[in-house]
Amino acid sequence: MDSCGNIAKTTQEFFLRDSSSPAIEFTSTESVGCHAVREKHRFDFVHFSDKCNSSVVETSHADTYFSGSQSGCGLRRHWSAIDSCGNPSSAEQIFVFALSEPKVEFPSNRTVQCSSSTHPNSTGWASVAPRTVCSSDTFINDIVSYEDFTYINSDCRTMIRRRWFVADGCGDSDIVYDQFITVIHHRNPSVQFPSDVSVSTCESLEDLDFTGRPKVSGNCSELGVEHTDSVDGCRVLRNWIVHDPCSGQDYKRVQSISFLFDEYELDVAPSLTVDCDSQVPRPSYVGPVPLVQQCIYSDGNLTISWLGVEVKEHETRSHSCRRVVERTVIGRDSCRSRLYEQKITFLDRSSPVLSLMPDTTATCRQVHGNLLSVPKVNDTCSESTTKHVDSLIGTTIRRTWQASDACGNTAIPRSQLIQLRSHTPHIEVPPNVTIGCGQI
Repeated sequence: MDSCGNIAKTTQEFFLRDSSSPAIEFTSTESVGCHAVREKHRFDFVHFSDKCNSSVVETSHADTYFSGSQSGCGLRRHWSAIDSCGNPSSAEQIFVFALSEPKVEFPSNRTVQCSSSTHPNSTGWASVAPRTVCSSDTFINDIVSYEDFTYINSDCRTMIRRRWFVADGCGDSDIVYDQFITVIHHRNPSVQFPSDVSVSTCESLEDLDFTGRPKVSGNCSELGVEHTDSVDGCRVLRNWIVHDPCSGQDYKRVQSISFLFDEYELDVAPSLTVDCDSQVPRPSYVGPVPLVQQCIYSDGNLTISWLGVEVKEHETRSHSCRRVVERTVIGRDSCRSRLYEQKITFLDRSSPVLSLMPDTTATCRQVHGNLLSVPKVNDTCSESTTKHVDSLIGTTIRRTWQASDACGNTAIPRSQLIQLRSHTPHIEVPPNVTIGCGQI
């Protein structure tokens, strides 16, 4: 219309294009039970709207069950909508389920020996019955863990409190349970005591690494080990005691510790055969005198010193020509003796010796009447006898002397010359007498 009142008309058309997607709004996000999802209408918890259209032509949804300690356990529902203009829309709705507690079976309290394992493989695991989400194929991953606390620890036992934790896979609940495991330390131990030994010095005697310590096995508690030493002549008696504090039992043994003495030798021939008049010297110690050892103890001294040589003799005689002397030779120190046997056989193998007889003059009566002197015989071992043999050469007799003893030993013959002298006969005449003629 202009200022003069003239009017002009025309028509203008506007075309509206619907390009906005439908809106999907959820009316509830609270935790619900599985039955609430199954029994209520699927639209009870969702509202659809469209800015340009009063109605949504088509809606649909797809469900996925899930479980996890972070996001809980429930249903993930994916919604799709499209309006009459073909504009699509989608949204995801999550239902978190309020589930009942898992069914858990906890292990009972246990008492085990110290040598047994306390691992749950031996003392028992906590077990959880398997569960699914709303009877679907999705399982809840219940998490089982434990932590150990030792709150009693003595020589004879240890008490372990094992705290079990069960957290369901939805993060809804934590279950705590205490299992008590008692570890008994008492069990008869095996004690191996050191064997008897020999030492060469006092330092070695006091060195337990050298002489040995008891070895204990089969027990978990600490056993008390102690020893005391006492001197018994030339050795040390080590009294070992192993004490088990749990049973109160003592294990005992006496270990004998001796000295390795310096070796010494005596010059003793095992057997000798000598003449009857031989002198066999008595054996004596040869070589350096063995060292003196002295170990000092609070209850006495262990002293080892050289004492010398002792000789014992015993004589036997089988006959006059043979005698045997058996010797026992003993070398002694203050702790031991070393014995030697010696057998000495004395044989009469010596010949008698005739003394030299000087030549002489004698009458026949002296010669034949054995009125002449005989030679002396020297025999150191046995009795001897003499005899002679005469041979006449003119008026001279050669007398050969011989001697022999009871053992068959003969002397070297000795010769003596005897010059015979004449001997005037002696006539004895009776005195004169007077008789009658008839008396003759």
